[in-house]
Amino acid sequence: MRTRLLSSQDALPLAIFRIVFGLAGLAQVLFLWLGIWVQEYQAQRIHFKFYGFQWVPSLPAEYASPIMFAICAFAFLAAIGFLTRISTFLFTAGLSWIVFSDITAYQNHYYLLILLGALLTVSPAGRLLSIDVLIRPERARSTAPAIYRKLIVFQLAIPFVFGAVAKLNMDWLSAAPMSFWLKNRTGLPVIGHFFALDWSPYVMAWGGLLFDAAIVPALIWPRTRVAAIIAALGFNTLNSVMWQIDVFPWFLMASMPMFFGPDWFRRHLSRFAKLPPEPEESSSQVPRNPRLLVAFGAIWVAFQVIVPLRHYAYPGNVLWTTEGYYFSWRMMESIRWGQTHWSVLHVPSNHLGAINLNHYLTPWQQARMAVEPDLVVRFAEFLHKDMVRVHGPEARLKVDVLVSLNRRQPARIFKRHIRFPITDRGFLLYPHLMPMPETPPGEMDKMTY
Repeated sequence: MRTRLLSSQDALPLAIFRIVFGLAGLAQVLFLWLGIWVQEYQAQRIHFKFYGFQWVPSLPAEYASPIMFAICAFAFLAAIGFLTRISTFLFTAGLSWIVFSDITAYQNHYYLLILLGALLTVSPAGRLLSIDVLIRPERARSTAPAIYRKLIVFQLAIPFVFGAVAKLNMDWLSAAPMSFWLKNRTGLPVIGHFFALDWSPYVMAWGGLLFDAAIVPALIWPRTRVAAIIAALGFNTLNSVMWQIDVFPWFLMASMPMFFGPDWFRRHLSRFAKLPPEPEESSSQVPRNPRLLVAFGAIWVAFQVIVPLRHYAYPGNVLWTTEGYYFSWRMMESIRWGQTHWSVLHVPSNHLGAINLNHYLTPWQQARMAVEPDLVVRFAEFLHKDMVRVHGPEARLKVDVLVSLNRRQPARIFKRHIRFPITDRGFLLYPHLMPMPETPPGEMDKMTY
């Protein structure tokens, strides 16, 4: 195994993937910059940080646009291969800053770009088809250790594998969330009529599960590759139409050839473009620190397997508690609605006054907080300090949080005796939460209380 990982392969796949990655990263940040994200971020009074990452500084709101421009520039420089490692690292660091500066900015495809950017930063992806090589031809390398391409293929496969694992629950298999999503998309041209059929949610739900479970081996195995390519093109195009998830589906489609083996690029692309010369046997390069490289690969693989599965070590259903939800590739698998009611009690006068959340949170933050207990706890800590400042130390927070999972009847998620802010939360919130309702998914079209 170690010999195969360190054996030399054609470096062309790494170079082409670097270009695809850089262009996808550029397009993704442009979506953020030219969309509503910058305005949303600038309107936020507070920012929710990931547990353990409270130390990450918030982006200076007044410099959000220049920062986005810089991140776009680094993505472009990574694509063309100018100061490749530095550019890729700075793009990855910039996107990480966006994601880790506020939980509400998190998306699985941002996380995937961050992980792939980290892998490309340590790989020799700039030794071919790059400005760096044009400037310094002696740095060109036609081969690279196989472990770099294999780690990228592994990382591209992870979202599909754990996406399938996440769908192995009765709500998904009974098409509870899918039936609601399709009901609201019957007006789409061509495919909308299909979505109106009674059995279409089951086809989509089970088809999505089977696709996630089978697509990686189907792309790798030559006999099923053509069928897998057709299925992947259809699946990702449908995802783009239904969910409008930026460049993610197109990036996955462009990345598919990485699964086809190291020789596929040269064998097929040589018909359409002039490629660098084929590597000679004498050009094989031995890694400087082979043991360190293999150890890095082993740690990376272990991390990518353990982190998405960590929620199994926590009590409760992850869709209800949301503990272990992030970084676990749970994509579009549930519908969560929530509503919170906040009030402050002035103990000496026994006066109870409602709190207007619009003074503190944007509508997007309020919607995210309403279905994530951890964000409720974080906001309660912030709000209690503000209430003490305004009303004195006798101020007490009253919080009521109702959540509906997959259109079940709304239920309280925090135990009634819990007093906010929670001072003894520890690492897990589960001891403070009500169990998930055992009722089956319902037919609620909107939240009513």
